[in-house]
Amino acid sequence: MMIDYSLENAPLQKELSAEEVGNAAAFLASPLASAITGAVLYVDNGLNAMGVGVDSPVFKDLNIPRDPKH
Repeated sequence: MMIDYSLENAPLQKELSAEEVGNAAAFLASPLASAITGAVLYVDNGLNAMGVGVDSPVFKDLNIPRDPKH
């Protein structure tokens, strides 16, 4: 379900590959990242910056409580 949501809502609307995650891990393990400490590196096509909209059609089958005012 989250993969479908990501494909529809992430800024980079493409499938995320294991190779892209591996590339980020290889970078962090390389000398190029020697001065990086205590950081979170998201490899998610930008979804972390968007948040999750519970009104997305992807979640239509979930029993999510709705605000009756909206």
